[in-house]
Amino acid sequence: MHIEIRGLEKLSFRERQAVILKESGKSVEDIAKKLHL
Repeated sequence: MHIEIRGLEKLSFRERQAVILKESGKSVEDIAKKLHL
């Protein structure tokens, strides 16, 4: 799956993951679980 988001190349890998997960409709809890926070 490829998602185009403006300015994404300026973000770090972890920030990019978080943005992509948010754009995919995931909840904050799901993002935290994916990043093992």
